[in-house]
Amino acid sequence: MKTVKYGGIADAHGIESFIPADKMDWAMEMRVHSNRQRHAVLYQIECTQEFADELNRVLDGKPNKQGHVWDEDKRFMIALKKIKGSYANQSGVTDIGLAKGMEKSWKMIPNPDLDPWA
Repeated sequence: MKTVKYGGIADAHGIESFIPADKMDWAMEMRVHSNRQRHAVLYQIECTQEFADELNRVLDGKPNKQGHVWDEDKRFMIALKKIKGSYANQSGVTDIGLAKGMEKSWKMIPNPDLDPWA
């Protein structure tokens, strides 16, 4: 099965960005480091194209294959949970990579209570 690489920023509120890995740049790392108080992390996953398409539907507020649309205030957290979830390997995520030093934050997010400004 062919896989694709996507990445972006995630924090206490869920996925902030989900883009093809070759589109990631140094500015994303700067944004992560300036938002560490919200446990922002830079991540990259290898997944099936089908999983990436499903995640983009969640993030864009579009219906999934069953016609369900996630609530506006929950879809970013749901997307991160889909990446991290126990079923992720079964549904298309084959690898998760994090920028060095962000492993502890990755384990704690999503959790809006971690945001000191919320």
